[in-house]
Amino acid sequence: MKIMDIKVFREIKQQKFRSILIVSIVAVTLTMVLGMRAGYPMVIASYEENLRNSNVADGRFSLTAPVLEESVEKIQNDSEFLTNHKIADVEGRLITYTEIEYNGEIFPSILIGVEFPNQINQVSLQSVSSLGDTNPNFLANSSNCIIDAAFAGNLLGQDTQIGENVSLQLGAMEKNLTIQAIGQDLDFCYVVDPISQMSLMGQLAVIWIDLSEMQQFMFNGMPLINQVLFTVEDRLNEDKINIASDALLQNFASQGIDLSTLQYEKFDETIDRQFFNADAGSMDKMGTLFGIIGLIMCCVAIYNTISRLVQSQRKNIGLFMSLGANPNNIVLHYVKITFYLAVIGSLIGIPLGHLFAIGMTKLLARVWPFQVLLFPIVIEEYVFGALITLGVCIIFSGLSAFPITKITPREAMSAIFNRIKATKAAFSERLFSWLPGFRSIHMKVPIREIFLRKRKSAVTILAITTSMIMLITSIAMVGNMFGALNNSFEVYNTAKYRVLFESPVPATNISNFMQNLPADTIEHYESTITVYSNLNVDGNNEGGFIIECYQANSTFRDMNIISGEITDKKSLNSSTIFLGNTMAKDNEIVLGDEIKIGLIDNFTVKVVGMVGEFIDNSGYWTIESFNANNNSIHFGVPSNYVNGLLFNPGEDVDIVELRETIGSEFPIAQWVDAQQSQQSMMALIQSMMSLLILFVVVGMVIGVLFSFNTMYMGFISRENDFLAFKAMGTNPRYFSKMIFWENAILSVFSLIVTIPVGYFVYWQSMTYMMGDNYYIPLSIPWYTWPVVLGLSFISIGLATRKLTKRIRKMDLAEELRSRMVS
Repeated sequence: MKIMDIKVFREIKQQKFRSILIVSIVAVTLTMVLGMRAGYPMVIASYEENLRNSNVADGRFSLTAPVLEESVEKIQNDSEFLTNHKIADVEGRLITYTEIEYNGEIFPSILIGVEFPNQINQVSLQSVSSLGDTNPNFLANSSNCIIDAAFAGNLLGQDTQIGENVSLQLGAMEKNLTIQAIGQDLDFCYVVDPISQMSLMGQLAVIWIDLSEMQQFMFNGMPLINQVLFTVEDRLNEDKINIASDALLQNFASQGIDLSTLQYEKFDETIDRQFFNADAGSMDKMGTLFGIIGLIMCCVAIYNTISRLVQSQRKNIGLFMSLGANPNNIVLHYVKITFYLAVIGSLIGIPLGHLFAIGMTKLLARVWPFQVLLFPIVIEEYVFGALITLGVCIIFSGLSAFPITKITPREAMSAIFNRIKATKAAFSERLFSWLPGFRSIHMKVPIREIFLRKRKSAVTILAITTSMIMLITSIAMVGNMFGALNNSFEVYNTAKYRVLFESPVPATNISNFMQNLPADTIEHYESTITVYSNLNVDGNNEGGFIIECYQANSTFRDMNIISGEITDKKSLNSSTIFLGNTMAKDNEIVLGDEIKIGLIDNFTVKVVGMVGEFIDNSGYWTIESFNANNNSIHFGVPSNYVNGLLFNPGEDVDIVELRETIGSEFPIAQWVDAQQSQQSMMALIQSMMSLLILFVVVGMVIGVLFSFNTMYMGFISRENDFLAFKAMGTNPRYFSKMIFWENAILSVFSLIVTIPVGYFVYWQSMTYMMGDNYYIPLSIPWYTWPVVLGLSFISIGLATRKLTKRIRKMDLAEELRSRMVS
């Protein structure tokens, strides 16, 4: 073995602290690189495994006109048909949107009638009554029910208990149900309201009852169903699902079922799956960003650490150079040290990254009703992560060692080598001397160090900027998410309650009804119209969307117009409309485009504004424009009819009683409490918010570590300067002052650099992570900058205290003796 190779291992062994530091840096970096990137396949695999275990439908047909149950029974009994088309199972059920009363409050509900225990979309029971333990068919021919765990939970739900009763309301009929079990269905991970398409976790009750009981309740016992579920033998295989769905459609047609009443969805097309894809996709994208930040940290940390090592061994380097050593071999020596330590760090970081990925999967899975978790290892992720981390270590260790090879052996062997050619006061020093606080020698020293040691200053600025970017991006995301969510309910939608009627009613009926209510029952009210419309763009049918219409002078509903020819809803007319920014991007609609809308027939309107709100997948219009030129007829709504109501109740008004009063006059399809909706939306984004808060914490830790690392590197190269000050009897507080202000000034410069870079990184991060799922402002809140600068000063202050303690402990005579050069 060559002497230089022996020296490599000797230095690794002797410099234990530095070796452990490099190993730790690599291990932490690889953990960050792998963490969420490796966790994303685990989440997807776990989700699909739970789909299989719960036998969630591969496809489903929803019928607007119910059909006889025997239509499905014929398919179930046709074994040849099932075998030929690889269909594993077919099942019919009833599903409807209704309301329940629980503890004196009214909640929206999805009621599902099944032959329990059902084979498709099996309900996973979390807790069961004693009846359920002894009788697996405890729903059969009874008023027993199973209620969704999200609604029954005590965090966002109603803390529902086994044995309690809920009152089911369907039209004018009521039925009391007894809760015998609490369960979960993977189809309702986010409990999305089918009307508003918003997550109402804890506020919308999913209830399963016996199919025959529901048929009795809805159709006087007629054996009707309105949804058909099916699974294929090769689960989740889209080709097989498409073959099976086509075969089922032909079968339905042969039985005389009107195919125009059918709506078909695959397992990956449901609104709940779209919410899951957005959440899981954000984890994957955040993992990529997290890994990039980890690699930047590794670059700076390796560069600083090896630079300190080279600085401490400059005499040895000078000796080797005087003996004729090849400069490339000197650089290679430090590259080898880093490589061997990086390999050890990788061996530690890979399992740590895997454990971190498992932990992130378990954390996020708490939001979803997973019964089984899978933790597959995607080898490519681990290999790629390890190779890119090793590559970064090798490159930056070589860069940190390279400058020492460009000086002479005599310069390298001198006790202190600082190649600073400037002798008179620099321009920067003269400039800062105009400020009273920078005129003393103790403040001139930091200025000289910053502007004369440009490379060290640049490295320090890079290190601080890296932590600042991470902090700014995370804080801005958290602040803007909270802001967008709060603005949706406190600025743009200020009504406390929103009511949707089952069918349109004359607007005069509402005004007459309000006049007949006791005084102070309603503080203020406004009528609304919500209709479903077809969407035609450039001659292509793009499906459908919801149009929300408000009074032109509405005080409840304002709109955040982020771009447009018109910025006030009062200026809309019969041929102009606002679109939600998310919906417009999904359908590639830009400002000024003409689209065709309508339900019975289509007419053309021009898009004159884009609305940017937290969830903005609708069209927005005024009631006046909706009724102009008989536009309402195109949607099947008579002129001057409305189907919704916004209102604020008076003080001390009994909401339950008020709801009954309104419902007795206008049959209610949906009752929305703004506060409950806001809580549900907060639950929807809680996993993403948790990750962002973790980013903030990690950014703070990085700030402290980077500050100390770069400051310690500067301290090592200037120990003789501090010894000289100490020999002159300098008060220790001036040491703190010099060290702190040198890095505080660099932090200010770092903040200046961070402003354009931070905006760019934030814009790219938001676009990359959010896509078109939500609207989040791209501006960075003003308070982010002073907060980040303050956190940077705190980090510098902590590092300054540590270094000042070291200076105080230095023995003057011993330190000078050890630095003497013969």
